[in-house]
Amino acid sequence: MKGYYLILFIALFAVSAKAQINEGFFQYNIDVTAIDTSLETKRSVSMLRNSKMTIFFDQNNYTKVIFKMGMLFTSSIILDHKTNKSLTLSKSMMGNHAIKSKIDPNISTVDTSIIVELIDEEKMILGFKCKKAILSNRQNPQKLTYWYTNDFDIKLYNTAFINPNIPGFPLAFSTVDKGVFMEYQASNHSFKLEDKERIFSFEIPEGYKVTEQ
Repeated sequence: MKGYYLILFIALFAVSAKAQINEGFFQYNIDVTAIDTSLETKRSVSMLRNSKMTIFFDQNNYTKVIFKMGMLFTSSIILDHKTNKSLTLSKSMMGNHAIKSKIDPNISTVDTSIIVELIDEEKMILGFKCKKAILSNRQNPQKLTYWYTNDFDIKLYNTAFINPNIPGFPLAFSTVDKGVFMEYQASNHSFKLEDKERIFSFEIPEGYKVTEQ
C-alpha cells in the first residue's frame, strides 16, 4: 500500500511540476541550405550563417521571439496577450524600424491544406523525449520534419511559432523560405527568466523609425 501511495505522489508531483512551467526561454540554432542554385540564393545563404532564434515566454502575459539571421538582420517581436498589442523591432542594412500593431485574437492559424504524418520514432533533445512528425502540403511536395515533445505544455498565443497541426512543443523542425531550407534545433533552455521587465519592454530604442499599423 505504501508503494501505491508513493507512485501516486510521484505522478501527482509530475503533473504539478508540468503545470508550473509558466516562464522561460528556448534558443535554437538555425542551419541554412540553398535549395535552388541561383546566385542570389547562394549569397543569402552565405550571409545567414550562425543564425539563431530565441523565444521567451511569460504564460498568459507575453511572448517574445528574437531572430538573429546571420549578417542580414536582427528582428524581435513582442506580444502582449492581455492587450493584444505587438511591437516589432528590426535592424538591418535598410535601417532600424519599429512597427506597432494590434493582434486579432480570433484569427485561427490552422492550415487545413497541411497533411501531418505521425511517425513511430523518438529521440532526446535537451533531455526531453521527442516524437517525430512529417508535414507536407497538398500544393507542395516538399516534406518538413518536426520533433515535438509532450513533456511540458507551453502555450504561445497568437504566434506562428507553434504549428497547430503538431500535437506538442517543437524542439527541432524545418522550414522552406524563398529557396532556402532552414533547420531549427533547440540548443539551450531555461524555465526561469531574469529581468522580465527588460525582456518584455515595449519601449522603443532611440534611432528607430516608428510605424503604426
